[in-house]
Amino acid sequence: MSNEMMRAIVLVVVLLILVLRIPYVKGIFGEKVVGFILRMLPDDYYIFNDVYVEVGGRTTQIDHVVVSPFGVFVIETKNYRGWIFGNDDQQYWTKNMYGRKYEFYNPVLQNRAHTKALHRYLNISYSFFIPVVVFLSGATLKCDTTANVIKMWSLRRFIRKHTHAVFTDEEIQEIVKKLRVIFVEDKAQEQEHIKSVKKTAKRSEELIASRICPRCGGKLVVREGRYGEFLGCRNYPKCKFTANL
Repeated sequence: MSNEMMRAIVLVVVLLILVLRIPYVKGIFGEKVVGFILRMLPDDYYIFNDVYVEVGGRTTQIDHVVVSPFGVFVIETKNYRGWIFGNDDQQYWTKNMYGRKYEFYNPVLQNRAHTKALHRYLNISYSFFIPVVVFLSGATLKCDTTANVIKMWSLRRFIRKHTHAVFTDEEIQEIVKKLRVIFVEDKAQEQEHIKSVKKTAKRSEELIASRICPRCGGKLVVREGRYGEFLGCRNYPKCKFTANL
């Protein structure tokens, strides 16, 4: 191998490492990897990547939807490295990598909202939906959850283990037809969704700073937990919102 070719390979690797440090690009990369895994499913599994659903004037983006005879899989992809901590009811989970901590919105709650939006759009029983959160290979899952939270290499096996048919061929085709209506590669729509997410996140941060629960509007109070103090909604257990101090 010539020196020029070696330098070119090194440059490509360095650029790839730098690019993948950008959160938005990392997210796209993770979705592409999961999309590749999903393409290995049999032909009677219909795959939709990057689906936008509008509910109540707001648009929500779903990473992957898989329609099968055994249910509709709603897949949220997370490309985080390190130890992942969190439970079903926490507003934010924590990524800990070499002692450096980073908070991110609870993917179980996020995926639950996506599933409900798709449920309302498709107008089929909620019990026919199978929400699943997928972390890429760099994550070590230490979360306490009853939800389907798995590593990416388990995804295909997880989907294939569901063998109880709930849809007829005609029902599957009707669901696929409805999804194709909203499956549009529209960059303008994507940008509007990003703006909406940022606006919602900013509003939530402002409410928390004012000690107001962004979920129900109740007052946030300081509580003592296993890992120290945190903010919890005064309306607990009706509202289980929590936030770190």
